[in-house]
Amino acid sequence: RPAKLAEFLGDSITEGVLVLNTGPRETWTREGWPQFSDGRRSWAYQSALLAGVEPRTVGFGRLGLSINANGGVPPAIHSFPFVYSGAPIDKTRLPDAVVVNMGTNDGQRVSGEVFGPLYRAYLETIRKAYPLAQILCLRPFNGAHATVIEGVVRELRDSKIRYVDTTGWVDPEKHTTDKVHLNLEGNRLAAERVAAILKTVL
Repeated sequence: RPAKLAEFLGDSITEGVLVLNTGPRETWTREGWPQFSDGRRSWAYQSALLAGVEPRTVGFGRLGLSINANGGVPPAIHSFPFVYSGAPIDKTRLPDAVVVNMGTNDGQRVSGEVFGPLYRAYLETIRKAYPLAQILCLRPFNGAHATVIEGVVRELRDSKIRYVDTTGWVDPEKHTTDKVHLNLEGNRLAAERVAAILKTVL
């Protein structure tokens, strides 16, 4: 078992939804989504393997800071402390690093003025739970609320919280299955970048 643990917090992109999807979009049905999805092929899981750390991936489709996820999962700040309803996270092994990929589903849904305080409260909640962890705040791959996220990180003045600019990492036309969810190549490219940063901070 790897000595270090990295926890990844995100949405469907983090959990590997549609990573294997091919063919025209009109052939996709919600019932068929599981066969196109694989958490082990996601950027999160793969970056942990490349960095030689144990992955703990938390991702819910549609999740945001201002929006519920599918399956009745509440917004991220409220779902963070639980494995599932009524089951708190295991605190016997705390992560050495936390990688946050949040904001895609908030997108145009809320303004930066609304998203900023939510993102700050989310980071503060993570920091309280994991006081010693390195926290990497990714710019969502589609750029949603990027400047707000960067600003919040700067305002917190925590030397172990850093903003990771993902600009140019993936091309929506080449590296996604639907302009949002990363395909295998997109996940590979993102995994390599995140792994390099994990190796540096750990």
